[in-house]
Amino acid sequence: MIAQRQSFELNEGWTSFVTQSPNPDAVINDTLKLNLPHNWDDYYGYRQLTHGNLHGTAMYVKSFVAPPKKEGKCYFIRFEGVGTYAVIKLNNKDLGRHLGGRV
Repeated sequence: MIAQRQSFELNEGWTSFVTQSPNPDAVINDTLKLNLPHNWDDYYGYRQLTHGNLHGTAMYVKSFVAPPKKEGKCYFIRFEGVGTYAVIKLNNKDLGRHLGGRV
């Protein structure tokens, strides 16, 4: 019998903050405790009313402990919704990048 893949959701318990905003008039100093999915536009009413959604750089951070890895098994991380650009890191190791468009 082949063991089935196990899934663990990491949607709860994130911290997010804006690290850079191209709009000098935008005052965004918030640090939020949140669950995913999340969109910073929801907090500032940007909903493509003029030029588009809130632009800038936000960081999402989460700490977790993975179950012990069994010999011969692999871990996979799957993101089901990433905006325009994303850099994914785990323990400060670069895992990959999503360079454009929504997925």
